[in-house]
This record gives sequence, C-alpha cells and structure tokens, in this order.
Amino acid sequence: MDSPAVFEPLHRIVGKTSGIIAGLMTPVTDDHPIAERVSWAEAARISIEVKNGHPWLVIEPDVWIWPTRARKLAVKFLDERRGDRYNNKFNALLNAWIQILLGTSERKQTVTLTTFAEGKAPENPSFAIGTRTAFTKQASAGRQQLRLHCRVIAEFLSRISCLLGTMCIHIRCSD
Repeated sequence: MDSPAVFEPLHRIVGKTSGIIAGLMTPVTDDHPIAERVSWAEAARISIEVKNGHPWLVIEPDVWIWPTRARKLAVKFLDERRGDRYNNKFNALLNAWIQILLGTSERKQTVTLTTFAEGKAPENPSFAIGTRTAFTKQASAGRQQLRLHCRVIAEFLSRISCLLGTMCIHIRCSD
C-alpha cells in the first residue's frame, strides 16, 4: 500500500513507511490461540514534558510494531530499520514529522490550530504551537528527541486524537 500524500516527507527519507515483517509470526499462547503476521509502520511518539515551568511537545520518531506483544520478537528488524538514524538522517526525520503534524517545515513559525473547521471560541478553541526546536540527547536510551515549545500544548494532542478517531482528550496547559 502506498503512503498517503501527507506522509511524503517521511517517505522521501525512509522509503517504505509500513509493511509486514517477512517470516515473523506471533507465538500461539492461551490468550492468543492463533498466530498472527507481524507488521510495522513508521511512527512518532508524542508526549508532553514540563521543563523549567514550560510545556514542551516531544516528538520522537519510532517504528510501531503490531501486534504490540510482538515488539520483542522484532528486535532484529527494529535494529536494522533504525540502525542508520543518526545526525542528518535523524534530523530529517524530525523535520518530516514536524511537517506532517504541523503542516510546515519552516523554523521559528507559530502554527495556529483549531479543533473544528468553523466556529468561534469557546466552542472551537484555537491554540498556537511554535516550531522552535531544542535537540536533546537521552543518556539512558542514547536517542535524540525533538522538543517543540508550545503556548498551549495539550489541545494539540486532543486535535490529533480526534482527527485519528481515537479517544478525544481535553487537557489545557499554557505558559
């Protein structure tokens, strides 16, 4: 299956963005009596961290494994898939996810998002996310993260969850 156009920035960097891991099946257990093929997809872990009193949107590129119980079985695949994601390539991945999630690859911009296409506050709150970045390195995992400083960050997660059809969350945090 080809990636939708919105994922083109990611596709240019990593090529194929999802698939089946050849030859890998989940084991049969009492809880899972049927073996399943293991699939993967490029993904981004998104979380909120508060540092020095400021909320940051943390975007961490990753590879999603399904079913999730098969992640330990897919370690070799994950090591090979993510093995060259350092420096320039990792930065390009972060930039691609910014473009996918915020609709721009421009730096030092403020992106204003609303929950719905029309309507006025308070039924359709708007919020701003700055694209200023701070790169950090986690000592334990040795992986870089992108932190996006946001004036109002939790609504972003709410919007993404609503757009993806998952449970909508309504949390508000501001500077």
